[in-house]
Amino acid sequence: MKSVDRSVEEKSEWRLPTGELIRVPKGLRQDIALRVVRPGGRLLDVGCGRGAVASLLSDRFAEVHGVDADDRALEKAAERGVAVARVDVDREPLPFEDGSFDSVVSLDVIEHVLDPAVFVRELARVLRPGGHVYLATPNVRFVGYVRTLVLKGRFPLTSSDPHGWQGGHIHFFTNGDLEALLSESGFHEVVHHGSASSASQRTLRYRVLARLIGARREREFLMAGSFTEAKRSPGKVPALDRPESSPRAD
Repeated sequence: MKSVDRSVEEKSEWRLPTGELIRVPKGLRQDIALRVVRPGGRLLDVGCGRGAVASLLSDRFAEVHGVDADDRALEKAAERGVAVARVDVDREPLPFEDGSFDSVVSLDVIEHVLDPAVFVRELARVLRPGGHVYLATPNVRFVGYVRTLVLKGRFPLTSSDPHGWQGGHIHFFTNGDLEALLSESGFHEVVHHGSASSASQRTLRYRVLARLIGARREREFLMAGSFTEAKRSPGKVPALDRPESSPRAD
């Protein structure tokens, strides 16, 4: 599929409690989060950045918390009413008790962390049983990425972030990868929403292909992003069972 002109992408408008007007591209991860996150008592946004999504969700929760490793971003999130904490998720656990939250949102973070299995188990730990997690990440099975890999012989660029190779992405996922990871980490009732820009979804080719292949395959192949929701299972978070690595041959 051809790249789309983001200048003509539709945007939804949301008003922050501070009065700021935020414009979010329709069909992409922030827009989906604002439409599907269920209300509850306490929300945690892991990788909250400047706090726009967490702030916009504050009317659905009694408390809204956010963690990030960027001090300047956290300052802005705090101005927007988010209770913030600086956390490097690769080096330290989340600073919350087990079962502290009803919902955890983490948008385009898991592809950056060193160990996704440890990361998802930590999200499960701070969620109460029955709470919901919402994960967004690029979908490496997207037909545009596959075409780049197969026909052009290049690994697809899954990030528009100019900083670092692949925008700092070090892991790549399909919907099936996410479902397996969540199931192994203490979640069930996994639902894939998918995410794609409104501009791409308006093209005739997209609409025809989506109708021909059905909703499930549309999420698998036509949507450049995965947006996955899952429910925390009762009981303890499963331990991470890994065999000891084989000794390296010198």
